[in-house]
Amino acid sequence: MQIPACLFLVIWLAPAGAVSSFHQKGVPADLARFQGAVLEENDAFITFMTEKSVRSVAKSQLEITSRDDAGDKTFITQNRNQNADYWYWAHRKAREALVLALGRQPLQAVQVIDRVLYADHLIPQYRWVITPEFRAYLASAQEDLAYIFDPILGVEVFLTNYQVSQLQPEYVSVVPTQGENRGREIKPEIPVLDIPLRDLVATPRQGEADKVGLDAYLKLPGGGVYDSLLPDSPEYKKRSKGFQEKLQTASDSQLKIIPASSADARDYLQRVMSADPLYDRFLMIQGSMKQSANATTFSPDLKIIVNPNSNLTKFLTLQRKAFASMKGK
Repeated sequence: MQIPACLFLVIWLAPAGAVSSFHQKGVPADLARFQGAVLEENDAFITFMTEKSVRSVAKSQLEITSRDDAGDKTFITQNRNQNADYWYWAHRKAREALVLALGRQPLQAVQVIDRVLYADHLIPQYRWVITPEFRAYLASAQEDLAYIFDPILGVEVFLTNYQVSQLQPEYVSVVPTQGENRGREIKPEIPVLDIPLRDLVATPRQGEADKVGLDAYLKLPGGGVYDSLLPDSPEYKKRSKGFQEKLQTASDSQLKIIPASSADARDYLQRVMSADPLYDRFLMIQGSMKQSANATTFSPDLKIIVNPNSNLTKFLTLQRKAFASMKGK
């Protein structure tokens, strides 16, 4: 069933159990009072969830007559798997958090992440944004020299290291002894997602919503919200995870390699890890990734780190200390 994004339909029936209550002005009296869970509230709007919808209403038109945060959380827990609007809203919040993170507003991004109680059924390209690991990174991002140099670089380093941390120590090719593939070497699939940041935050021009940006990733033609976002829907279950068919790796100046999250990430990381005087090996790879004829192995400490001996590192460190001193005064 299609639900247009601009016209979230509201089920006004009062849900069972403790939950927040609302009064909306300018609607028929029998629809003016209803219950639902508050998802977010700012100076202008209140966004709330009913059993099968999510809706934002101007604060001038909507009053929260009673608030029950614990009841709201229980309500969201009980109804999220039948509410396609919730998952669309959660994807929008993930994109918003990423936009803020890339725009040098990491603490504001943390606040957005904190509003999303459940992210387990976001598509993988956005799910990592709502993880505790990314939240923790953003909370201290202003201490990270890679982020200070360029937020895009800081996030790319995080994403690379996060994906690598999820990998097994070894991926071995297999040669089946039975079946139609008997005797053929089958290379292992190394689960690294292809995640180009600029595509995740892209704002489509008119007529491009099915090709670029959030709705394109969610496969929502015309910008509508569909039941295909529901975890139990056949469309959701058939979604491909988006693993790279051929692993893209970035290499540093010592020719160590590490899986990168996209071609853009690979090119940028390699440039910053190069001996180019502009960067002077600002980043380097710790640990090892080894590829042989029949296996790929990853050391447990494999990750990208800031090179403490780079001239750019020393410059950014001095700059950060000077800025902190000025701020302190």
